[in-house]
Amino acid sequence: MVIASLRLEFRLRREVGPWRKRRLVRSILKQLHRRFNVAVAEVEKPDHPLECVVVVVAVGAGRREVRALLHEVVKACSAHPKAELIGQSLVEV
Repeated sequence: MVIASLRLEFRLRREVGPWRKRRLVRSILKQLHRRFNVAVAEVEKPDHPLECVVVVVAVGAGRREVRALLHEVVKACSAHPKAELIGQSLVEV
């Protein structure tokens, strides 16, 4: 069994208020969870108006399977129309 976490840094494409930012981040988290069946949480910069950091955790039978899944998550996040993916890092446990 392989457990891997993916840290994603986002910059919002335009400045929004704290409530709109929270709604946007929640929608990103919900989409990732539903589409890829992964655990997702915002972990840093909750008060920063333009940036957020999200961690995605996946569990799978093999290393290749988990890496492929997280690669698909990165591709989906890169294509998001309202948030730009500015950084990523992968850690396997």
